[in-house]
Amino acid sequence: MKLRMHHIELCVADPNPVAELLHTQLGLRFVGYRESAQCLQLIFKMEKATFIVTTRKNLQCQRNDNNNYPDIVFGSGSPTKSDSSNLLELTRDVRESWTLFCCDDQDFSSQERKAQHVDSVFNVAIEVVNVEDCVNSIRNISKDLVLKDVTRRFDSDPELGYVDYAVIKSCCGNVVHTLVQKSHYRGWFLPGFYAVNQEEKPASDVKNSGIITMSHFDHFTFACRVGESDEIMDWYERAFGMKRFITNRQDSELEGLVIGDDVGLRLKVMQFWKCSESGLISTSSHDDDDDVDDASNNIYSDWESEPLKIVIAESLPNLTNTQIEGFIKDHGGPGIQHVGLHTSNMLETVEVMTNNGVKFRHPPPTYYTEIGQLDVIKSVGENVAVLREYGILLDNEADVFDSLENSTENDDNDECYLMQIFTYPVFNRDTFFLEVIQRKGARGFGVGNVTALARSVNAFNQAKLLEMEKMMNVSSANTEKNEDESC
Repeated sequence: MKLRMHHIELCVADPNPVAELLHTQLGLRFVGYRESAQCLQLIFKMEKATFIVTTRKNLQCQRNDNNNYPDIVFGSGSPTKSDSSNLLELTRDVRESWTLFCCDDQDFSSQERKAQHVDSVFNVAIEVVNVEDCVNSIRNISKDLVLKDVTRRFDSDPELGYVDYAVIKSCCGNVVHTLVQKSHYRGWFLPGFYAVNQEEKPASDVKNSGIITMSHFDHFTFACRVGESDEIMDWYERAFGMKRFITNRQDSELEGLVIGDDVGLRLKVMQFWKCSESGLISTSSHDDDDDVDDASNNIYSDWESEPLKIVIAESLPNLTNTQIEGFIKDHGGPGIQHVGLHTSNMLETVEVMTNNGVKFRHPPPTYYTEIGQLDVIKSVGENVAVLREYGILLDNEADVFDSLENSTENDDNDECYLMQIFTYPVFNRDTFFLEVIQRKGARGFGVGNVTALARSVNAFNQAKLLEMEKMMNVSSANTEKNEDESC
C-alpha cells in the first residue's frame, strides 16, 4: 500500500488565532483559499506539510459581512476589505467539495450553537492511485463508511484536468479521510482553490532572520478510549493495509508500549508498509510536468523515504492518563490528538518559533540531570544547555531495531536518536496540539520522551488546579470580609 498525506484539515469557529499560529509563529506560508456557500478554507503550507483551516460561514464569516473574514485573506494578493464589492463574486465556489463538516448543520447562526462548537482536527486527506479500488475496499468493511461516493471535479481551466475524490468515515471519533486521485490533474492544489500571489521566500519566520524548516508530516496520533486501540488497528489494516510497527524493545506486539507508574499510557503504532498493494501514495510530491501515464511507476518513486505512522494512545485499564482522558472529555470523544511535523534542524527551528511566540511544554527539571536523559544527550553530542533552555526532548531508545540497517546507511556510524518538542493546545480547549520532531536515524519512539511529556502535562494541570483553588480562596475571603463590614 502506498500512501501520500495530501493535507490535514481543521474545522474552527474563528480562523484568526490558528492562522496567526500557523503563519506568523510556525512559519508556514499562506498559499491559497477557497470560498463556498457554506465555508471559507485557508491553505497553509511548508514543503510537503499542508494544513487546511476550514471555517463554517454561519459560525464566523457571514455572507455579506466582510469584516469577519480573517485578516490574512486581505493583503495577500486577494481583495482588500475596502474592495468588498468583488470579494464574493471573485472567489465563491458554488459546489461543496473535498470535505464533510465535523459539526452539525442545524442553526449554526445562533449564539448557542457557536458556544457548543468544538474546534477539531478531523480530516486526514490521502492521495491514492485508484480511488475506486480504495472505496470498494472500504465498502467491504461497511457501506456506511462511504460518506461521499467517488466524485469527479473538473478545474475551471479545462487544460488542467480533473480530480476524482471520495470521503470515508474512520472508526475513530469524528475523523474522516478525503481520498483524492490526481493522476489526471495538473493544477497547483485542487480544483476550486485559488492560489495567493505571494513572493516566494525561504521557510523563514516573519519576525526574525532565523530559518524554520519543516518538511512533512511525520505521524499523527489518535486519542481513544480504553480498549479501543485494537479495533482501530484492525480497521486501518483492513481499509489501507497498514501494519503494526514496533517502536523499541519495550514495545510488545500484543500489549503495545505500556508506560505505567504515574503516566498510565498505552501506545500502539501503525505504518504504511511498502509491501502493501492497495494503491495509496506516499508523502512525496510529484511535479506538474510528470507523465500521467507513468504515475504509478515514476512520480511516487521516493515515497519510501517518509513512511507515515499512526500512533494510537489510550489510558491503561486501571491507571488513567490525564492527558488522554482530558482530550476525550474536552473534545467530546476520541479523535486526532496531535500531529508530528518533521524538521531537519530542530535547534534553529525551535529557537525561531519560540521567538515568534510559540508556547512549548517543558519537561520536569530532572529530565536534563543524571537521573534523566543527561548521559544520553551527552553521548550523541547535543548541547544540554540549549535543549534545557527550549524544552527539547532527546531519546536514543527508538533506533534499537534499526541498528544494523542504519550502520550501513550512516558512514560516520553516529548513534541514532530523535528529538521532540510539543506545543501547548492550539485551541481554547485542552485538545489538539502540535509536535516538532527531528529523526537522526531513529524511526520509532522512545519511552523517556513520552513519559516526560505526560509528566509535564500532569504538572501543568496541577498548577492550574492550585491557581484555581487560590483564586477561589481569595474570592471567598473577600466575600467574608464584605459580609463582616456590612454587619
